[in-house]
Amino acid sequence: MLFDNHFGEKLGLLEWLPKAAAAAGFTLVASANTTGAAAGPYTTGAINTTGANLLVVVVSQYGNIAEGTLSDSKGNTWTGLTLKTGPGTVALSRIHYCVPSSVGSGHTFTYSSASNMFGEIAVMAWSGAAASPFDVENGGSTGSGTSLQPGSVTPSLNGSLLVAGVSITDGSSSYSIGSGFTVIANVPFSASVNEGLLAAYLVQGTAAAINPTFSWTGSAEAAATIAVFKPAGASHAGEIFGFPFGITKAS
Repeated sequence: MLFDNHFGEKLGLLEWLPKAAAAAGFTLVASANTTGAAAGPYTTGAINTTGANLLVVVVSQYGNIAEGTLSDSKGNTWTGLTLKTGPGTVALSRIHYCVPSSVGSGHTFTYSSASNMFGEIAVMAWSGAAASPFDVENGGSTGSGTSLQPGSVTPSLNGSLLVAGVSITDGSSSYSIGSGFTVIANVPFSASVNEGLLAAYLVQGTAAAINPTFSWTGSAEAAATIAVFKPAGASHAGEIFGFPFGITKAS
């Protein structure tokens, strides 16, 4: 018995199942973050990124000085997404990513500048990404308040990875994010030392618009960013394992 998968293929059940199993999804391989310091460079502790095919870094720093430069000990090439600063250019947030040419043990990440940046970074190493992983992004800012949304994003594929970060000029340690995101780094603001940073991720099941809310306790300027990355072997909404609902018998 063969089945028409609506893509012009007629497959037996034993042919269909391996294709279904190919969509393994995102897995967090390792993560790290720096702690606050006025003067850079800021370098993470060493992590083992073996097996990762996507590296993502969330940056928070003081926005009124030159932006820092990101590098890593394996010599990978990085792409910075859209920079977001608060209205007073005090808070600065940017997400960087790379498809690594080199991963492994002893992997460190450095953010450096000639000036004091009052910053920190959060790093995530992922497996299961598409060869060209970047999908969409957004960002938002506020001059004062106790919450901020980065703006809505809609992943193009089921199983996408969403990474969100916020730079906050408030000293509380009770930073949080909603919409089911998992916090990977939470570094409170410290006057004359560092801007605050919260970085988080979500591996979304069915692709749908999302706009998470960052929250903190004291009114502050903040800048937030969010980015979506595509998984390997993914399906669009309305499909099961890459095939549309309602597979029909062909013979």
